[in-house]
Amino acid sequence: MSFNVFRVWSLYLCLLLLSQHPLLAKTPAPDFWISNLERVRFDSRQQSTPYVLSFFFIGCVPCVTEIPALYNWMRSNAPEAELLFISPLKADSKKDIERYATQLQVPKSYFYSDPFGRVLKKFFPEQTKSVFPALVGVAGSEIAFIQHALDEQTLLALEKLLN
Repeated sequence: MSFNVFRVWSLYLCLLLLSQHPLLAKTPAPDFWISNLERVRFDSRQQSTPYVLSFFFIGCVPCVTEIPALYNWMRSNAPEAELLFISPLKADSKKDIERYATQLQVPKSYFYSDPFGRVLKKFFPEQTKSVFPALVGVAGSEIAFIQHALDEQTLLALEKLLN
């Protein structure tokens, strides 16, 4: 009898530990709102469909190719999903971001200026330094993925999020 109790208790502890593992545990997405360059407000609390955030800054070398690629992929594969390109740096003025959007041939309605990094800090509260680009997929009220490159793994995560 005590052997079975030990086995059940051991199994319970293993499941409890696994449920707390970061790869298995669901991370709640923070609530936020932000307005794009055209002053249209996005409110995560009113969002019923999945959405993707891409944190960037104008001097980010990989962002120059990844932003248009992500925009085109989303437009082709999930045109109804929200996509937000957010610059969390004070140094990136709204005028600079508008020029950047034009240079990348992505509509400025997809770009957001967050000069104090308010939204970034909500998604990465423990980070003291940021890595760009930072891509975040959100479904419902949970973070579905966080990636730092638009690679095959990220595209698979996007497909899973949006399908």
